Amino acid sequence: MLLGQERGNIEALLALKEQGCEVLCLIRNEEWITRIPEALESQGIAWRKVPFLSAWRHGSSLAELVRNAIIFIRANIMFLYLVRQFRPTHLHVFNQINVLTFIVALSLVRIPVVYRAGDKPTLHHWAWRTVWRFIRWRTSRFVAVSRFIADCLAESGIERERIEIIYNRPPTRRLGSSSPPVLPETCDTWMIYVGQLIPEKGVDVAVEAFRRLARDYPRLGFLIVGRVSEWDGDRWARGLQTEVMSYTEIADRVVFTGEVEDVGAMFRKARVHLVPSVWQEPSGNVVLEAKLAGVPSVVFPTGGLPEFIKDGVDGTVCSAASAEALADAIVPYLDDPGRAHREGEAARNSLDCLGNRNFGQDWLAALTRTDRAKG
Repeated sequence: MLLGQERGNIEALLALKEQGCEVLCLIRNEEWITRIPEALESQGIAWRKVPFLSAWRHGSSLAELVRNAIIFIRANIMFLYLVRQFRPTHLHVFNQINVLTFIVALSLVRIPVVYRAGDKPTLHHWAWRTVWRFIRWRTSRFVAVSRFIADCLAESGIERERIEIIYNRPPTRRLGSSSPPVLPETCDTWMIYVGQLIPEKGVDVAVEAFRRLARDYPRLGFLIVGRVSEWDGDRWARGLQTEVMSYTEIADRVVFTGEVEDVGAMFRKARVHLVPSVWQEPSGNVVLEAKLAGVPSVVFPTGGLPEFIKDGVDGTVCSAASAEALADAIVPYLDDPGRAHREGEAARNSLDCLGNRNFGQDWLAALTRTDRAKG
């Protein structure tokens, strides 16, 4: 899948490519992996498919364990072959299971590692804590996507001088898009959610906030932009859609668009953007995309999200992670379209404050500092 973590890494690699670096991206060798090769090719980034370990889950069979053992051997041999062929000066990694996949090869080569930390370290199990200790030892430079993640790295034992923060820039979307959804004419004001339809993202909380607002704002509609498919992993999304369609007072005012690549066009239809994550969101790619489109975001006070918003200037940080607080934060934008416009313009201008203008130079400088650390 092409989610925020993948888009963030592709954007970092693309920025380095724009700075004159040669990039080779290793991706999972599975037939169903199609979106990521398409995204890499659209950016002109070279890629190779190699074996990757699958996460061990409770109840996994002995056959899966044997399969992972074979994959582990093949993966490390192929990694060493590609290192010898490509001769990289740096290794870009971002995920503990990916490091585990190539841990033998990473132990044998002396190439400096840059670890892009887009999530908190996984430390709930002794096996993941062991992998993290290896990463702490093997990595020359850690790049965090937010201050929140930088603090998490420091709490896990990484020295502050080995950590720097480079905020993401809005993902470059070049893949083809489906036809835009037809919106009901009964609504002329829209609020929007963009992202995965999973419990952690709080989409159901946003629906409840909309229900609180619907009676007082009969021309208000809610755009929910995200994949709803027959895949088993989308079971919760299908359940949410079915539940929403059962609410007769809002059913015809909530539009599930499905997966949309041209999210900029969706944002431009909306007055306000919602990020009601009920987990500790490490960063906010969709907030950056909303800023680029000139739309203010209302975010929950969780994880790294508050770092991306100047409350009352280019968006709103809710007082609590609840439907009531979310509805209260949306009301001023509905009552005052001018506020939404002013904060949207401020949001667009704030991208420079997050370092987006120097994104590529910052990533190249991170490699330079990695070389100094190695020396």
